Amino acid sequence: MEQNDFQQSLAIVIDVLQAKDITAIPKVKDFLYSLPSLKQIEQALAAALLHFAERDKSVFDWIVLYQDQFCPELDLFAFTRNVVRTRLCDKGWVQGRDFWFDLRNILHMSRALSVNFPDYFSSSELILVRTMLKIEVSVQGGTRE
Repeated sequence: MEQNDFQQSLAIVIDVLQAKDITAIPKVKDFLYSLPSLKQIEQALAAALLHFAERDKSVFDWIVLYQDQFCPELDLFAFTRNVVRTRLCDKGWVQGRDFWFDLRNILHMSRALSVNFPDYFSSSELILVRTMLKIEVSVQGGTRE
């Protein structure tokens, strides 16, 4: 898909979600099925979420409140864990040693990682991570996955 088409779709999604109308969520998802892949549907919903994280906290909080309505196209917990995994692994941190997730959506991290943790994320991603995951700093690294 052309970047311009994606931006136009994203603008429509942002416009519709701003109204905070739960009945509009299935309509937005149906509209996005015109995109070529499920990955692009997830990307559009995630981009809208990150837009609101930085620009309109009330809409962001509404999306988080109704996150189950966005599944399976966008699973907020899975998306958030993937953002964390990608950002940290790209910086050389090792999942299972320097950080890991437990089944209660708690992000455990080593003290060494915690020092610069916020620097690895955009401001909207950091808002998302801090909203979706509880963060605990361990005295020492772990070996959990």
